Amino acid sequence: MADICISYKSEEREIARALFEELSKLWDVWWDEFIVGPYDKAIEKAIPDAKCFVPILSILSRESEDVKDEYRLAKQCEVPIIPAAIDECNAPIGFGGLSKVNLENWDGEEDHPGIRTLKSKIEQIVPMRKMPPRPDTINGGKIKLPNLFHSVSSFETRLDPPDATRILNLFEKENMGSESTFSDSTSLLISAYDLVYGNKQNDKELKFIKSALDSFRRNGGAILLDSGNYEAARFNDTEWSHEKYLSALSLTNADWAFSFDYGEADEDGKRTPLTTSDDIIEGVVRDQLYSPCPINPIIHAPALPNGGHKLEGLNEVILEVARTLQPAFLAVPERELGPGLIEATKAIQNIRKTLSGLPFYQPLHILGTGDPWRIAVFTAAGADSFDGLEWSRYCVDANQRLLHHIQHFDFFTWQIEHSERDFLKQAIKNDKVGLAAKVGLHNLDFYAGFCTELRDATNEGQLARFVERVIGERNSKHIEQNIPGVFSNA
Repeated sequence: MADICISYKSEEREIARALFEELSKLWDVWWDEFIVGPYDKAIEKAIPDAKCFVPILSILSRESEDVKDEYRLAKQCEVPIIPAAIDECNAPIGFGGLSKVNLENWDGEEDHPGIRTLKSKIEQIVPMRKMPPRPDTINGGKIKLPNLFHSVSSFETRLDPPDATRILNLFEKENMGSESTFSDSTSLLISAYDLVYGNKQNDKELKFIKSALDSFRRNGGAILLDSGNYEAARFNDTEWSHEKYLSALSLTNADWAFSFDYGEADEDGKRTPLTTSDDIIEGVVRDQLYSPCPINPIIHAPALPNGGHKLEGLNEVILEVARTLQPAFLAVPERELGPGLIEATKAIQNIRKTLSGLPFYQPLHILGTGDPWRIAVFTAAGADSFDGLEWSRYCVDANQRLLHHIQHFDFFTWQIEHSERDFLKQAIKNDKVGLAAKVGLHNLDFYAGFCTELRDATNEGQLARFVERVIGERNSKHIEQNIPGVFSNA
């Protein structure tokens, strides 16, 4: 007895095959390629035996008498019907009241909103037999997972937003045009705060940032727009508002944006983060009305009166937001997950366990994490993407994968000789290139290779070994002792 029976017109076999392959990741699925013998007898048995009937609905199929007969048989046998529409059409006469799922323009990607909705509807009828697999990419393959977004910010960085966007744009342009082994596109996170505030950058600089971002994206890079509340809080800026955030949405052609994650200002102009599922969902839906790019939620843990954050109940909020919005990814600030690496890793592991109950894989983004050691450990615990300012604040030792003060760069210039990027070697020797820019380019070179190695280890089921290589055998065992099972699925 199959969980799902798929029906389709023969002309739509390829999309039926893609649907079969995708749903088979979670359920036992039947389609007509399993038929041996008379077709009609096989159909008459398959549909009544199934727990759910998923016909591919199209202008072509709705006119087919065979398809109509299959609808009627499913209805007669009280098998739930969930039509998957691949164009603008209605179900056959007599079945117009069915709730269809929109699969228009679906070409097999796992993160398509329609396929996620279809899985959610099926899961309400048929429990999953398998856990959703971790995807290799999101956004139609543009971003490979795990991924690091290089943060650009006006707060506590060696590279201000104009210089940071200039360097990232240069690296992306040269990188994608090179023969390097590590030629994946670069991704960045930029704050909405720094796109609209002329008190941090003048009008000329703001115009340059926008131009650099446009060029960065044309060269293949991906842009994530942050809400701006991080900078506003650090600068104690009570004038930052939702209206200013919305204006930033129109200033850059981002691939994604985070929602405005703070509530209304109180009498003193102070804002606090949104922490309930209803408020977070409402905020994302509201901001999506003003943005052509997908809006993703930031989920905060409630602050405790004496410091720290309350993690009790956080997973339930995360699950409800993920189930309702099904975002490309949802974000949690690392600083709210605990005071140390062990505590934060435990929290991420528990979040992933909670999300594993969904009928789709929900990518998890950790805000404020650009340290290689933490990225490796957090990925093993279940995180998928990160952002951080470390690339523009520190100098990385590519051998030990540790961060150093920027003035330690002289100790690591020899590492650049092993780079596959000739433009990087030339820039490092150029006296007109400042120290912060040289270090930034060196760090980007390191992170490109590091993320490639991390992805390979993830896809090959070798994350535990990768973590051990990064942080050392003793440290790896220490984490395993304090967090049992943290590497069980890595």
